[in-house]
Formats: sequence, C-alpha cells, structure tokens
Amino acid sequence: RDVGVYALVNMMKAGGGIVQETNLWTVGFERNPQWQNLNPARILPIPYVVQQNVAISDDAMPMEHQRKQRLENSVFYAGDARKNAEAWAGCFRTKLISSLLQTNRTHQDNHNNRDNISSMDNNNMELHIVSKDNRLNQTIYNERMRSSDYCLILCGDTPTSRSLTSAMIGGCIPIRVGSRLRGLCEPPCHKGYGWTVTGGKYPHLPFADRIPWQNFPEVKEEDVLQEGKQALQKMFEKYTIEKKTRLRSIMDQVRSGWIYGWGDPVTSEKFGDAAMYVWESFEAALRTDNIIS
Repeated sequence: RDVGVYALVNMMKAGGGIVQETNLWTVGFERNPQWQNLNPARILPIPYVVQQNVAISDDAMPMEHQRKQRLENSVFYAGDARKNAEAWAGCFRTKLISSLLQTNRTHQDNHNNRDNISSMDNNNMELHIVSKDNRLNQTIYNERMRSSDYCLILCGDTPTSRSLTSAMIGGCIPIRVGSRLRGLCEPPCHKGYGWTVTGGKYPHLPFADRIPWQNFPEVKEEDVLQEGKQALQKMFEKYTIEKKTRLRSIMDQVRSGWIYGWGDPVTSEKFGDAAMYVWESFEAALRTDNIIS
C-alpha cells in the first residue's frame, strides 16, 4: 500500500485532487476498494499472470481445445488450503474437496494434516489440496488442465484465483464453485478481512464485454458441502457435448487475451493479447460509463 496503486490513488486525491475521482480508473485481479481506494465500478478485473510453455504457443494451438481427447465429465483441481480464508471469508477449500471425495479412495497425509489431500478415482476426478512441499509440477499442472473436461474454480483469501486463468488457457471448462466471482457473497461466504462484496453489477470476472460468463457452469458452495459429487452430477446433466463445444469455441476465441507472454511472462518476447484485451475492456467500460452519466 505504501508504493502501489493505493498510494498513487491517494496522492492523486490529495489536496483537492490532482485528478477528479470520476476520471480515475485502475486494473486489478479483482475489484478491491480496500487495495485500491476506488469505487468498484472504476476497477477493471484482469487475468492473473501464469507461466505457459513456449512450445505449445503455435498459431494453430487454439484448435487443440477441440481436438484434444478429454475424458467425459472429468474434473481437475489443485490448490493449497488457504487456511486464512476460512476466517476471512468463510471459504473452506478443504471441506469442499473432502465433500467431493467422500465416496472415493482418498489419501490424506498423516490423516490429520488437512494441507495435503489428493485423490484420483475411477469416476474421472483428480483433486488435490497441496502444501508448499508437495505442489504439482507446473508442466504436469498445465497438462491436467489440457486433458480434463472441467476444472474447479474455488474461492480463496479473496474471490479470485489463478485457477481461472489457467483453465481458460488450457481449454478446461471452469466450474465456478459459489457466486463470489460474480460479486456476490452467499453462504457460507461472509464479509471479511481484505476484500469487499461488490454486488452483482461489479463482478470480478475479466473481459465481461467479450465473454458471456452466464453461460459457464456454476454450482453453489452449500450444495457441494452438503451433496458432494452429486452437486456436480446435476450440473453435468445440463451440459451436453454440444453445449461444451460451444463453450470451448468461446474459450478458443479469447484464449490469447489471457496470456501476457509465453514462457516467463516477465522476460517473454512472445506476447499474448492480454494488454490489448485489457485496453479494449477499458474502452467498453468508458462507453458504458458515458451512457450512464
């Protein structure tokens, strides 16, 4: 906060305001006024930065989403427990994953260590709660994204996570578990430290001007906690092969917009279109703002 956007916004507001607040806009991984000191309407959500292998960045690669043999209704997730999120926001990653694995053969290190839960079952679910000592290799993680039908997008310390970006790049249809990414806070979510409930008008999903997020699957957190895998089975019934093909077609069309740079995104000289997409989202937001004004 001393050197970032928060301090910059405060400086511009100081002394009568170098810039009128109505002309201040920022970007962020989520619409978070506590980090940026602006109205959520003035914060544009952008993708997380993830590392992708340069070797799979060919121009023809997007069609791989359609050609890849994906196991029907297979589900992948890997992430850490985010213990702080339980108190901060009522987000219980371990409980969500454990609920989905209730009827599966599950391995839990030392039985009492909730930081390490993993399962690979004959129902095509591969789910991992990991710790710093047993994270999946990045190459393996990316391959799972490219070979799974669906990927779970769970809450964390804040409503957003890196998983959504990885899924959109890998062609793995994201299943939003809960409505937090849509700006809502439904049970077991509660208002807490470090983030603000923005409301349905201000979702945390990037590129809403391009992507019809309402068409992508979402299941309630409470349903997963109470019903386990049955909550996913009900969702599967609504998503036919044709419907999934349409979703992957959308993902193919916008895939480059989730990529800042192939390989190491900091030093890469093989760029994606993320910067262009962010700028065009800003233009769309300005047009909407002018209409409302």
